[in-house]
Amino acid sequence: MQSMQQMVSKGTACYQSGDLIAASRQFRQLHPPPSSIIPGYGYLLTLSHLLFRQAAQSCKCEVGKPNLECKCIDFLQACHDHTLSEALRQSCTCPRRAAKRCKDESHAVALGSLVLVCIKTKDYKLGLIYGQNLIRIAPRDPRGYLRLGQLLRLTKKQATALAVYQQGIALVARANPQHPGLVALQEQEKTTSKALIQIDPVHVLPTELFIQVLRNLKTKNYCGILRVSKSWKTFIERTRGLWTEQEFYVNARIRPTRLVPPSKPIPAFRLVPASTIQKCLVTYPGGQLQSLTIRDCAAFPLLINKLATILRACPHLRHLSLAGSAALRTGYVRPESYKGPQLKTLYLGPNLTIDNDVVQYLMPNNCESLEELSLLGMPQGPFFLDPAGPQYPRLHTLRLAGPSNQGPYPICMLTIAHMAPSIQVVSLDRVSLYFHEWQDVATINQWHNLKSLSMGKDIALDMSRNFPTVLVKTPFLPEELEELVLTNTALRWNFSWEPERPLEWGQWVVQPPHSPKPYFPSLKTLVVRDMDHHAPKCHDKWKSLIAPSVASDKLRHLEICPFPWPLVRDLDQTRQWLEPEAGATGITALGISCLMASVGHEIDDADDALLQLVQLFPNLRDLDINQEPIGLSTLARILEAGVDRIYHRQGAAMLTLKEWAQSKGKDVIHGSMPRSSLVL
Repeated sequence: MQSMQQMVSKGTACYQSGDLIAASRQFRQLHPPPSSIIPGYGYLLTLSHLLFRQAAQSCKCEVGKPNLECKCIDFLQACHDHTLSEALRQSCTCPRRAAKRCKDESHAVALGSLVLVCIKTKDYKLGLIYGQNLIRIAPRDPRGYLRLGQLLRLTKKQATALAVYQQGIALVARANPQHPGLVALQEQEKTTSKALIQIDPVHVLPTELFIQVLRNLKTKNYCGILRVSKSWKTFIERTRGLWTEQEFYVNARIRPTRLVPPSKPIPAFRLVPASTIQKCLVTYPGGQLQSLTIRDCAAFPLLINKLATILRACPHLRHLSLAGSAALRTGYVRPESYKGPQLKTLYLGPNLTIDNDVVQYLMPNNCESLEELSLLGMPQGPFFLDPAGPQYPRLHTLRLAGPSNQGPYPICMLTIAHMAPSIQVVSLDRVSLYFHEWQDVATINQWHNLKSLSMGKDIALDMSRNFPTVLVKTPFLPEELEELVLTNTALRWNFSWEPERPLEWGQWVVQPPHSPKPYFPSLKTLVVRDMDHHAPKCHDKWKSLIAPSVASDKLRHLEICPFPWPLVRDLDQTRQWLEPEAGATGITALGISCLMASVGHEIDDADDALLQLVQLFPNLRDLDINQEPIGLSTLARILEAGVDRIYHRQGAAMLTLKEWAQSKGKDVIHGSMPRSSLVL
C-alpha cells in the first residue's frame, strides 16, 4: 500500500509534467478517513486544493479565477426557475471574469476535482462557486451538472438539484445524445425525483388532495408537521382550513424511577405553553376556529384559567368539548360582559371541576343557539336551571350528571320541560329529581318531541317536594318515545314495579281508560340493566312494558340484564305477546345475561332455554350472550339458524367458533353489542 508521501509525490510529478488528468486521478485517491485516524489528512486536502486551483488558473483559456462568483447573474436561481439555458447565453460583465468556453479536458477535470475537495472539507459555499464555473466553461459536459447537483443535495436543496439534473440532461443530449455521462445524469435525476416525492409531497400532490389527507389528523399531528421542513411549515401555517376543527390530547408523562425531591414535583402532563395555545387557536385559524375538543385540560393552564379570554378570541366557535381532571374557571369575568361565540354544542366532561361562574357565564349567553348540552360534572348550587331564566328553543339533546364524589344533584323536571320544550334526547345520572310546589302543571309544556330517555344507576327522587301529586298530573313521556334505557335504581322508582306504590313515576303515561301502566308502542330500543334485581319477575309487568312496541312491530333492540328467564319457562304464554306476527320483522338484536343468577336459578338447561328463546325471533341477527357458559355446539346451531353475529366476553375460548363462523360468512365478536350512543 502506498504511503501518503508517495501519493503526494506522484500527484505533484504528474502536475509538473503537464499531465493534469493523471494528477487529478492521483489526488482523487486522497480520500482517507478523518484526520483523527490518519495524521496529515488536512494537509493533503489543502495541497490538492492548491494544486487543482493552480491547474485551473494556468489554462490557456484565461477565463479568470475559479473561485470568483458571478455577481451579475443569479445562477442558482436560474437553475431553480428552469431558465439555465438563457442564463448561459448571457455575457458575464464581472471584472476578472471572461464569458468564454473551454474545451481543454484538464481544465474541467481540475474544476471537478476542486468540487470534490470542497465536499470533503464541507466547504459547500466555495464548492457551489466551483460547480457553477464548471458548467459555465463546459455547458455540454455532464460532470458540471453532476457536481453541482451533488452539492445542492448536500445543502438540502433537493428541488434545485432536480432542476439542475433535468436541464443538464436536455443540454447535454442536444449536443451529444450518445454521451456516456448521460446515463449517470439520468440515474441521479431519477434518484432525486423519488427522494423529493418521499420527503416533500407538498410540491407534488394537488393542494386539495393534500388538505383532504391532512384533515384526518389531529392538532397534535399538525404541530409535529410544523417541524418536518420549511415547506411543510409554510403550507400548514397558511392553510387556515386545517385549523378550523382542532382536537388536543396529551399523553401522560412517565415518571422516572429515580427519587425526585419534593420541591420539584413532576406534573402528570407536559404543560402546553401559552404561546402554542395562542398560535393554534388564534393565529393559525385566523379567527375562524369552529370546533375545539380538549381531552386533557390539565395540560392547558391558559385555557382553564382564562376561558373567557380564549372564547373572545374565537368568535366563530360553534362546538366546545372539554374533558380531563382540571378546575375550569372563566378568569373572573361577569356574565353580562360576555363577548364570546354563539355555541351550538357544549360538552363538559365528568372529571372537570366546574365553578358556578363558568355555567353562569356560558349558558344564558348561548340560550338562543345551543343545540346540544352535556354537563357531566355539574357544579353545586344554582346554575342555569332557573325557572325565571331564559329558554332554550333549539336545545334537542341534554345530558346531565352530578359529581361522582358528591351526593345526587337536585334537578326540577318541570323546569327543564319549561326551558327546553323541543328536547329530543335526555340522559340523566347521579341526580335527584323533584318538582316545585308552586308550579302550575297545566302551564308546563310537555316533551312531545322526546325520542330517547336514559336513566343512570344513581337516580333519586325527592318525595318531600310534592312529587307524587304533581307527577300523576304531568305525563312527561310521550307515546312516541323510541329509546328507553333504565339502570339499577331507576327501575325501583320509574315504572311502579311495586304494586303498593301506585302513584310513582311509572304513571307518566296513562293507558285509557283507567289503567296506570307504561305504554310505549313506538319503542325501537329498550335496555334494562338491573344488577340490584328490582325488575319484575311476572309476565304482566314485562308485558305492559314490551308488548305494545312488539305489537306495533317497532321494537328492534332488546337488552335485559339479568334476563327474566321465567318468561322462557312459560314459553307458551310468552309467545302470545313476544313473538312477532306473520309478516312482521320483530326483534333483530337481543342481549341476554345472568342465566345462572338468582332470578334464573330454576333453569335446568341453559342451552335449551336459549335455543327456545331464539326461536321466538325469526329475524334475529345479533345476539349478545355476555359471559354465559353456553356450549359451542349450541352457539353453532344458533348461527346456522340465521343469527349473523354473536357477541361475548369469554376471551380465547371462542376462537375455534370464530374461525368456523367466518368460514360460513358469520362472525363471533369479543365485546359488547353496539347500542345507542345516547347512554351515559
